[in-house]
This record gives sequence, structure tokens and C-alpha cells, in this order.
Amino acid sequence: MAQVRKLKWNDLPRTTRERLSKALAGKPSVAADGDQPILAVPVGSGARMVAWGVLAALALLLIYNSYWAGLGRLYDTSTMGRNTNVAVYYTVMWFVASFAVLAALYRHILGKALPYREGLYLFGLDVVKIEVDTLTITPLSTLLKVRVTEHYRNGVYQHTSYAMDFPNKSSVLFYVKKDQPDKIQAQLQGTRKRIAQAIENKNLEELKKIDLLFDIRGEDWQPKPELNFLGEGPLTQAVPAWLGRRLPLAAAAGVFLGLLTWQGRDLHHDYRRYHRAVAENTADALEKYLQGGRRYRAQAEERLYPLLYAEVKRKGAVSEYRQMLRKYPRTPLAGKAREDIHQLIQASWDKFKTRAGTSDPKMLALMERVVAFLEQKEDATIGVYFLPPLIQSLVTIDAELRKKGVAPVATHFSPTASKPREEYIVSALDKGFGTVFPSDILQLKRITGPPPQEPTTPTIEIKYLVSPTDSVYQGRQSGRSFVGIRINFFMNLRVPGEPEGFPMMLTVLPPQRFTVSFTSSRRYASAATPGEGPSDLAVYTVMAERAFDQFHDKLAQVFFGAAPVVDDAPRAAASPEAPAAAAAADSTAPGQKPAKKKHRAH
Repeated sequence: MAQVRKLKWNDLPRTTRERLSKALAGKPSVAADGDQPILAVPVGSGARMVAWGVLAALALLLIYNSYWAGLGRLYDTSTMGRNTNVAVYYTVMWFVASFAVLAALYRHILGKALPYREGLYLFGLDVVKIEVDTLTITPLSTLLKVRVTEHYRNGVYQHTSYAMDFPNKSSVLFYVKKDQPDKIQAQLQGTRKRIAQAIENKNLEELKKIDLLFDIRGEDWQPKPELNFLGEGPLTQAVPAWLGRRLPLAAAAGVFLGLLTWQGRDLHHDYRRYHRAVAENTADALEKYLQGGRRYRAQAEERLYPLLYAEVKRKGAVSEYRQMLRKYPRTPLAGKAREDIHQLIQASWDKFKTRAGTSDPKMLALMERVVAFLEQKEDATIGVYFLPPLIQSLVTIDAELRKKGVAPVATHFSPTASKPREEYIVSALDKGFGTVFPSDILQLKRITGPPPQEPTTPTIEIKYLVSPTDSVYQGRQSGRSFVGIRINFFMNLRVPGEPEGFPMMLTVLPPQRFTVSFTSSRRYASAATPGEGPSDLAVYTVMAERAFDQFHDKLAQVFFGAAPVVDDAPRAAASPEAPAAAAAADSTAPGQKPAKKKHRAH
């Protein structure tokens, strides 16, 4: 019989099973003479159980670490119950752990069910590979060649591989000691000689003694499992059928335990976060819980409202109250919060009334409606709109001014040039109101673009007319002439629902005398009278700033009765035309007695 055969253990004759079980037991005193394998690579169930156990422990450790990582941390607002990636992770980990446990249990039960140890064995006439209850028997008569290789690492001997090649590209590999290949070959040759002598002597008993598979060598032998129904001799025992379905069982356990852990961890995390917030007993802690918390929101809000209200009341700012009402509109303390807001606004209004100007009672009445409107709409902003300055009269006279040697003026009152002065007015007025009203009750903000026809919030609309005066200012050093300007401001304070508003007109003139600081390293090339002096831009900028200062002071007189103390606005830089030596020029209007001229370095 020179072919590879696969046989079930229980199909073997009783005598063969008995001899094989003793030979595979690994105890030389038990096996009959000649039955001991020449080489044996047994696979014990214990080693496989340990390997599967290690894998199961590793998967459980990963599950444990991910479960407890950040659990109950108050500032960890992640909600695993909404993250399906976490569910997939737990499912995979539980599948691996479940399969490893079932595999270890299977190896444990299988180890008791088999009367031998699985593995690879070399006998005198065959190579026998045993997997569970199946034997693969490869006769050595089909052996093609043997490859013996000694392995070294860095010149140090490691081991010797003993490879046996068979037909159909199949091979068997053993790892042996350095001196074993010769002994193996000698044992195989010795077995062949003994068989040859037994055949020559027609000694059947000797052949049986040498060949432990003798009973199944005959060509007429066929497996007869029905002969083993009495259970005589070493037989493999049946393994529970459900262990054969380890893969689907592990998959089902992974899905069930994965989803259970996913949701359970989310519930546990939410529970611990809530009780940690309760233990801290602060509004910030409870608000942190509400960021991601789900199952105890009602209890958390019930505890939060009085704590948050107490903190807001201690701060005493309208913006804090409004922020609380926006975040928690259903709070039972909303009424008290709005009452506190009203008291804060009323206190500022009472303070404003003691300082407000009394020249126009209509202003005070309209401002009261402005404050009331801002309280109801919860918007503290009064938009300030500047219309483009009206400078047609300046454009008209510029040609005449050039003929008379007077610096043209129109280009210095364009919308771009006027923007910094307009922003200064808004900033100064806002600071003035800020001495009475906190910014979360009332604040002014410059808004670009045209004002709305029907405002939805209180607005201040300002337009102004810039026109020349009969006065001409002359530089002390340069002798250059500049026309005086008059600015008529038209302002209207409007409240939604009030058709008239509070209109007023204020007229300002430049001062009789003003000083312009400048730097220069060259003479005026375009001046009619030679001499050093500031640029046209610098002179008209200072003239306009002094006019806007008067406008601010008059507005402050209207609203406050006296100008409030505010920071000075930044003034224009020196003329970019002349960036070198510093000098100063002051101008005075004609027909006035000039004061003593001063020149100072800057």
C-alpha cells in the first residue's frame, strides 16, 4: 500500500488503536518494542488553551480599559451612546474574547476526549499526522528526498531542519539536534533491514512486531466502525455539538455583549457625571453635566437654577441675567431675573436723570423710551449712522480759492477723510454714556451704510453740511492761507414707533486760533509765499477735529448738561509730505488781535 490515507481513529482495529495510543503516550516503558516514534512533535491541549486564554484576557483587558477610561469625568462631555464606532469596537472585542474562551474550552474538553496527543510523528515505515480524531498516514516508500539544513545566526548554531519531501509537493518538516539526522537515518535503515529479514524468513509475527500499522496494511482492509460499537479499546469521545459552532456562537455573543456594554457604559458614565456634579454643587459643574448629559437633565436643571441665579445676582450684570434666561428660558426664577434686570436698568436711568441736561424736556422723555425699548428687546445697541458730508459749497469755491492762493478744502472733507472723525464722535459719546449706563444696558455703535426708513432699534442719524466762512487763516511761518469752515450738524434720535424722534441742529466754527504740529524737510513747492509749514491735509484735519470737538461738547451738554470726562481721541499724524525736521506753525483769523506767536520743536 503506497498511498496517503486518511482514517478516523475509531475506525482503526482495536489492536492498532491500543498500540498507537501507547506509542503516542510518550512513555517508552508503555509502548511495545519498535512502536516508539523516531521523531515526535506532539501538540498538547494545554499549550493551545494557554494561547487562547491569553488572547481572551487581552481582549477583556482592552474592553475594561476602554470602559473605565474617562468614566464619570465631569468635563468629558462625550456621549458614547451616540457613537456607533464605539459599539463596533465593543462588538469586535467581545467577539474575540468569546471565541477565545470557546476555543479554550473546546481544547480542554477535546484533550479529555482523545486517548492520545495530537501532532506529527515519524515511525519506521510512515509519517503519521493526527488532527483531532483524524490520522493522515503517509508511507515512507513514497519519499522523494530528505533535506537536512543546519541553521546559524551570527556564526552560532541554532538548530537543524529535517525536511522530507513527498509527491504532490507535500513535505514534512522536523526540527532536530545537530547530530540527530545520522541517527534518524540509521534507525530508518535498521527498520527496513528488520522488515526485509522478516519477509525473507516469512516471519509474520516479527512483521507485526515491527509495524504497528500492520493490521491495516492489507489491500483488502477497509474501515469497519460498526465493530467498535461495544466501545472496546481506546476510543475518542464525542465533543458537545455546540462547541462545533464556535464561530456563530462567538458572533452572537459579541453583538449582544457589545451592545450591552456600549449602552451600559453610557448609562454608567451619565450616572457618575451627574452625581459628581451634585457633589461639587456649583452652577458651573451642573452646566458641564448638561453638556452631553441626558437622563438626569430635569434633576440637574432643578438644582442648577437657584445656584445659577445666586451667582448671577452676585455679579449684578444685566448681560449675565440675559444669558441665563437665553440658556434656560423655562427656569422658574425667570420672573425674579427680569425684575432684577429692571431694577438694574432703573438704577442707571435714575443716575442718568440726575446728570441729564434740562434744556429740552423732550430729550429726557425720548431717552426714557429708548431705555425702555432696549430693556424689552434685550438689545443694548443704539446704531449711529453718518450720512456722507454735504460739501457742494466747498467744491464750488475751490477754484476761486486756488486763484487767491488759498489752499483748496473740499477734498479734505470726503467720506474717507471724515470717517476717523465720525468714529471719534461715536466713541466719545459712547464713553460718555458709559459713565452712566453699563454697556449691556446701552451702548453706541457706528454702522456704515444709509439709515433704515423704519428703524427696528433706536438709532442716531447724523448728517452735516460743511461750508466756508469769511475767515481766512494764515500760517505764521509759511504764510499759506486756509479758508475757515462752518459745520452744521443735523442729528435725530429715533425710536421705533416714534415718528418724530428728537431732531436737533448744532452749528460749530473752528476756533479763533489753533496750532498744527508737523515735520518738514523741504519748502512748500505750491505755496504762493515761500516758507516751511504743515500740509493742507494737516491744517484742515486739525480744523475739522476742533469743530468735531465742539460738536461733541455740545452733544454732551444736551445729554448730560456738561461734557463727561472721556479719553482724548488720537489726532492726525504729521503731514506725510515732509518726514524730516520738526517745526510748528499757528494760524489766526484776520481782523483779530493775534496773540504772541510761538514756535516749538516736536
